Amino acid sequence: MSKKIIITTVSLILVTLLGVGIYGLVANQPTSAQTPVETITIQHSPPISVNGRQEPTDSTTLKYDATKGHIHDWYVTNNSSVKAGDKLFEYYNPAIEQQITHKQRQLSTLVHMPKPTKESKATSDTLQAEIDELQTHLRTQVTAPISGKLTLTNEHPSKAGEPILSIYSEHKVIKLTLNEEELPLIKEQQTLTIHDQQHQTFKSKVQQVNAFPQNYQSKARTSTYEVQLSTKARYPVGTHFSIEIPKQTIQIPTSALYKKDSVLVKRNNRFIERKIKYYKTVKHNEIIVTEGLNINEKIAKNTKDVA
Repeated sequence: MSKKIIITTVSLILVTLLGVGIYGLVANQPTSAQTPVETITIQHSPPISVNGRQEPTDSTTLKYDATKGHIHDWYVTNNSSVKAGDKLFEYYNPAIEQQITHKQRQLSTLVHMPKPTKESKATSDTLQAEIDELQTHLRTQVTAPISGKLTLTNEHPSKAGEPILSIYSEHKVIKLTLNEEELPLIKEQQTLTIHDQQHQTFKSKVQQVNAFPQNYQSKARTSTYEVQLSTKARYPVGTHFSIEIPKQTIQIPTSALYKKDSVLVKRNNRFIERKIKYYKTVKHNEIIVTEGLNINEKIAKNTKDVA
């Protein structure tokens, strides 16, 4: 009877020890079901895309000036090329002609007086001076203010202010508008990628950045600035493009913040706290990191997931 008790007791002890051992082994093993912490690989923010249009570097439109009379002679034809200073057309003023004719008759009467007086001689001199002055306004030649291609709009205008013709510089550029948040992303001579409507791409250089806002006189909350880029001459004026502007910034979600000014960087399968500097964006759930992170490093996307 005592043998059975001993065997039973020993068996219970062995089973207990075995159970404790197995539990200890299992407890010290990492669980395979544990959810891995999602990470972010640090990269520069994706480029922004803005629209631009093929335009001449310079253009001008001439309008009808009724005070100069009517257009009497044309020296150019539609679609012709002109240089600055070339004659375009000539005004002729019938009202001035009538004044000249009237004064010439007065002058003729005085000249043919049988006994001219000192007063009549003075009047004759005044009339002649007035006639000479009017002659300078009888015909008015208009010349091209800029060089370029000419487009005739209306050869025979009748209303003051009507467009007569336009001249467009034959040198083309791509013009686009950036707001004050986008403007710091570019600089003159920077190379950008251009996409046309047929999904073809080419490289372009920033030729000019206008530092004075286009909408300075308005009360808009955001200022806008004109930028000019080099282009391909084969594209006609008016062609639209999509311009790719790189952003050399590092943007991460606010969920990646560990403390107020730190993130968790993954190193050798461990997460290490690192201080960063950043500023907030217009999006409340994103920040722009200015110091503390390097390209291709990995950080915890949500620090709450890190045990």
